[in-house]
Amino acid sequence: MNKYINFPPVPLVYQMAQHVAPQPKKGIEKAYKSILNKLRCYNGNSILELAFQILWNPPQGLGEAVRAAPWHTLLLVKWAMQDNLVNMRVGPAISHQEFYYLRQKLWELQDECCIDQSNSWLMLRNIIHVQLEFQRPESWGFLRWPALYAQLKPGTKNRKQFVQVMGMEPEAYIDMTYGLYAAVMKGQMLLANDPLAAFRPAYGKAVDQIYHLFVRDLPSLRAEMQSDEAQRIRGKQELFEFPFLRRFPLLRQRNGQLYCWHRLVFARGIEDAVHLRLSALGADYVNEFSRIYEQYVTNLAADSGLPVLDETAYKSKMGLHASAVEVIIKGEDCNILVEAKMSLFADDVLLQDNENAVFQKTKRVREAIKQGWQVGEEIRKPGRDFDAQYQVEQDFLLVVTSRELNLGNGDFMQRLYAPGMFDYPNAAAQQRLPLSHVFILSIEDFERTMGCVAAGEINLSSVLREAVAANQDGVSSRLFFSDFIGKYTKRWSFPKAMRDAQFFSQERVKVALGVTHSYSS
Repeated sequence: MNKYINFPPVPLVYQMAQHVAPQPKKGIEKAYKSILNKLRCYNGNSILELAFQILWNPPQGLGEAVRAAPWHTLLLVKWAMQDNLVNMRVGPAISHQEFYYLRQKLWELQDECCIDQSNSWLMLRNIIHVQLEFQRPESWGFLRWPALYAQLKPGTKNRKQFVQVMGMEPEAYIDMTYGLYAAVMKGQMLLANDPLAAFRPAYGKAVDQIYHLFVRDLPSLRAEMQSDEAQRIRGKQELFEFPFLRRFPLLRQRNGQLYCWHRLVFARGIEDAVHLRLSALGADYVNEFSRIYEQYVTNLAADSGLPVLDETAYKSKMGLHASAVEVIIKGEDCNILVEAKMSLFADDVLLQDNENAVFQKTKRVREAIKQGWQVGEEIRKPGRDFDAQYQVEQDFLLVVTSRELNLGNGDFMQRLYAPGMFDYPNAAAQQRLPLSHVFILSIEDFERTMGCVAAGEINLSSVLREAVAANQDGVSSRLFFSDFIGKYTKRWSFPKAMRDAQFFSQERVKVALGVTHSYSS
């Protein structure tokens, strides 16, 4: 960042506000106090300025960039902005040496927290979450949620919820985020003051609304950082948290200039934006959108070209109140069950270091496994109206979650719990569907898997057996199912719903901007 940039002053109302201490940092109180005392010695503007410099000048190579722990840089920003005793304008500027010293203290503190963890599997899951998110490249995943809403008829409750929370119709939101994404992906920390200026004549207030969703100036960002939501995750968990700033990845300076904190913070932010904001509606959002999500998963399976029995057909045989899964795929000498699980899945589900807590947070996944055991039993009972093809010895279960939970497979998930907390209902269930046959996939992983099946690149039954065998060895085991199929494809396919959303957005924008040439994806 240019060292002559002027950060905006703190309004008088903020200066006069009574100091409210941040929430206690459970488990790291002493270290937090030491770091905060250091931060209070410097003006907050210099802390933010230096953070920008560090984030946009990372070490060369992905591995080195991740080892530089950009999340720790942004955690120092978060802590500085949460504490009103860090004056944003008054005081000396923090030096590179001091900033790097504080980052090293965070790294050492993270290591100490790992040593104290008795369950090594929980420790591993905590550590890898943020590191993986900073290694995962940008994707078109930000189109998924709005694309599903855009397919709904105007006036439906789901679509009304979207407009209520996001402030515009799904199609306009797609176009705005697409334009903002293109601006950020140019790879510059400093964006144009109004990167969507060309959209204003056609989209009007939608341009200001998209800025309202993703942009904060300094006073409003400080208020966001001091909110209850920003402090829901605190203490040890903050050391492994993906930066809260992903909710507001762009900073507006007093002179109007617009800065991006980090490309991947922006990318993760727009991928999660619709879900994060609609989550404020709680169960009203989840209960309504779950049906849309489940149908999407069903369509992905059906479009793969494999023979499927969907939930409607299954319940026509078993009754409306029977335990079911979204889809039963007829595999080769096996049944492949698919169950979709949509939930709020807040960030803390990924950061639990307590066996009882992670057990409670993964309830929806255990429900899916129990459904798999029940369905496997029902389709094999004498007298049931199911084809003989379902009377095979083994089942597999794909649990498709609405966000990545870093659970991998049933065996790994069970290791996160205390012994005896989760077990088979009977010996038959263990034989038909052992936990090693359960794979917990994010929706993105499932899209990739079904895309490879549809393209004829993989035999799903064979890959599932390969994955089970590979997971028996620590060296060959993998956390993500897509890692087992990556070798079979040159390029991940793009789901039809997202392809359509991309295409129609380009067409709308071409008309709005008066462009006649075609875009390249």
